[in-house]
Amino acid sequence: MGSTVERGTECRDKAPRATRSCQQGSRSAGSSRIRFLVCWVIATLLGAGTAAAVSMVMLNPYAPYIWQLAQFLATVGVGVGAAQAVVVAGLWASSGRPVVLGVSWMLGTVIGLGVGGCLGLLMSLPVTFVMTVLLGYHWLFGTDGLLIVFKILCGFCAAVIVGLTQQFVVREHADGRGVRYLAGIAGWVIGLASGYCIGTNLHAAPAIQGLVGGGVGGLITGGLTGLGMLRWVPVCCRACNAAFPKNTEAGG
Repeated sequence: MGSTVERGTECRDKAPRATRSCQQGSRSAGSSRIRFLVCWVIATLLGAGTAAAVSMVMLNPYAPYIWQLAQFLATVGVGVGAAQAVVVAGLWASSGRPVVLGVSWMLGTVIGLGVGGCLGLLMSLPVTFVMTVLLGYHWLFGTDGLLIVFKILCGFCAAVIVGLTQQFVVREHADGRGVRYLAGIAGWVIGLASGYCIGTNLHAAPAIQGLVGGGVGGLITGGLTGLGMLRWVPVCCRACNAAFPKNTEAGG
């Protein structure tokens, strides 16, 4: 009983200091989240723009389209994953394993895009079969039509899977699971689609097409995924944790 009273008195004495510290922490929380969002968007923009430009320069127009897609997704995965991994590692620098987390994030990005692209390829085969053979829409599915369906399904599946794998990597370090997954999927789907449409319709050199298209896609992807990740920014008040430990028995 005596120890309980002493702990209660100690907590009441620490409460004013903890409250002041919390107020200061709340004021800095907004600026911390803004800095994080800016860094995240810039990292995604630079990673996507640079990777897309490199991929377009290295692209062999005479290679099978499947190989072209695999090369593009792998390059973008490495570029975006590596750029975002730096921010992820810095965000959880106090986790004790920031490097492992950053590398896992990059690998999750590459694997997610690769698996998603393969899944889209597999899905495009039955879709085109149903549309052409069973429904008879031969006029709709010429060579260009098949390629469009292939691009849409591969891009959509790649965006969905990479959005899921990225959030799965940090599942133990972040809350707001539903918001994170939805933001990750929406960011990648809209970003890839916008970047592709803008880059392919730009009458310029391949490097410029990749740089502009990848940059726009990275800006959209970084912005949407970053908004869903704002709750990840660690703004915990250490003074509050010290003043009100979880195992405090005061008031019990």
